Amino acid sequence: MKTPSANARPSLAAIARRLEVAFRADRTVTLKPQTALVVAVAVRAFAVQPTRDEVVRLICNQKAPCEGFCYPCIALANRISQLYAGERDGR
Repeated sequence: MKTPSANARPSLAAIARRLEVAFRADRTVTLKPQTALVVAVAVRAFAVQPTRDEVVRLICNQKAPCEGFCYPCIALANRISQLYAGERDGR
């Protein structure tokens, strides 16, 4: 069985669980620099969550801009937006 190395990067899920446990116990959390960087990157990614319309503009294959968005692009953008919102299935 492999043991995690001292330099292994902690998973976001593990960090989130530990932070939630500390919160529920009303405890202060101190992060190591490596863990703080992982948290900072995750928070930054969460903060720039695109809107559905921004996603549609990125994925639409039309050469000229549409007056309205087409159904296939809206459907795909909705699924992507649901994933950003934390819904695993996206359907």
